[in-house]
Amino acid sequence: MKSYDGFSLVELVIAVVIVGLIISMVLSLLGGRENAWRQSVVSELSQMLVADKTFRQTYRYRAGDHPEPERYFSGDAATAGDGDGYLDTAAERNVLWVQFSAAELLPNSYELPATVATDRVLGTHRPASRYEGAGWTFLNSMTIDPPGAVGSLTYRNVFRIGGWESGANGGEDLSRAVLTVADHRYLDEKIDVQNTPATGNYVVGEDSTCMTESGGVYSYSTNPDAQCTGNYVER
Repeated sequence: MKSYDGFSLVELVIAVVIVGLIISMVLSLLGGRENAWRQSVVSELSQMLVADKTFRQTYRYRAGDHPEPERYFSGDAATAGDGDGYLDTAAERNVLWVQFSAAELLPNSYELPATVATDRVLGTHRPASRYEGAGWTFLNSMTIDPPGAVGSLTYRNVFRIGGWESGANGGEDLSRAVLTVADHRYLDEKIDVQNTPATGNYVVGEDSTCMTESGGVYSYSTNPDAQCTGNYVER
């Protein structure tokens, strides 16, 4: 019987089909992982919003801002705020997570950093996210400068998901961008009815690379890999 070197046309077609199926499976798995990360962000935010509302309804103050927490809690959770309705100090924002833990409103326990200026560790002093490299914080206010805007946009009472950033604030603001435009589009659709990067409850962070402006209308960047922080603004 005569033998041939190399592959026949049929064998090459079969090999190409197999490689295509493998690539398709890999891309499907990667897409599933990304959607799982994104859905975890939605779930984590929902937990925090419920915790925030429940705490205020139960104790009459926002967690971290309560002027007499020793009436209900002990240890770090008994650290008092000033009761002004805002988490306008780093100390109050640190206590927020500890009091959520003490009130059993979040699944994990958190503790205060050794000092207000100490770097906050994700998973210890504030929640870590299942989204790789990200965690949660709370901002008393946030200002962004969208491209083309006449002035800055300022928001109050913001739950943020971002990456740890070293510096003078000890990473307090989690200002390192980790979520892509593709992530933001997904989250905005799930969280916010307006589905725009600068309005509604869900807005992108300070970096203008995630949005464009035309005639006063803000839209998401066409670059799906541009990165910004994700922010939920209480209205």
